[in-house]
Amino acid sequence: MNKYGLAGWLLTAATATTTVWAGAGQQDAAQSEVGILHLAASGRVQVQQDWLQMHLQANRQADAPAQVQQQLQLALEQALEQLRPQAQPERLQLQSTGISIWPRHGQEGAIVGWQGRAEL
Repeated sequence: MNKYGLAGWLLTAATATTTVWAGAGQQDAAQSEVGILHLAASGRVQVQQDWLQMHLQANRQADAPAQVQQQLQLALEQALEQLRPQAQPERLQLQSTGISIWPRHGQEGAIVGWQGRAEL
């Protein structure tokens, strides 16, 4: 497109095109449509590739928070071990967003275990 973009193209098309609808036996309809301009336009712009973000998460439960942390750390290490060989700058980047651990409560409100989540 020229430096005026889509607006310039539409203005050029509007001054060069007029649509008049006419058909056999439709003189009144054709006369009422005279001077009406119908426009349609589309455009396409090629841009650089965008980033796709994927979040992988692992959830674990155990009796103690240290056990949950250990299980989640192992899950992250295993995932990273498989993904690291594929990592390339500007193509595939890996990042851990951390580990969260919180208590699980029973019906009476007492802590009955621990659970956690790790994300990559």
